[in-house]
Amino acid sequence: MQHRERFTAWLANPDVPAFEDWIESHSPLDRVEILTEFNEWAEELNAQDGNETTTRMIEDVQEHLDAYQDSYLEWKLAELNMEIAKDEADKAIADYVSYAEEARAYVREFIELNAPNADEAREVARKMIDLEQQSGLYRPEEWAWFEE
Repeated sequence: MQHRERFTAWLANPDVPAFEDWIESHSPLDRVEILTEFNEWAEELNAQDGNETTTRMIEDVQEHLDAYQDSYLEWKLAELNMEIAKDEADKAIADYVSYAEEARAYVREFIELNAPNADEAREVARKMIDLEQQSGLYRPEEWAWFEE
């Protein structure tokens, strides 16, 4: 147990706010480990002396430990959800870019060949440019061929 000396020093001079501040200064995962270690240390003490104060201390720490474990798990879940959302957004952007490239090629072909639907293709091109500008995906070099 790497924090046993700190726990023993705290027991000799129980400054709860300072001890809580020290715990809070660690990452959520470290807090869980510290509180688990503290609980083990307190249980050892309780086994030695069976002191009512130690028993209450174990119960209090167990409450905090449960809360920290829940908090840590929620934090990790949120982190994973953020990664999933980012991956999905990246995939959606990649899919759109791929689709836009294909659509741009068709629109360009219709306009340059002056196909019967060239006017509609110009309107589609304007809408695509507007959409790309609004979404931040607009690259003027990809539309350099298009003249309104």
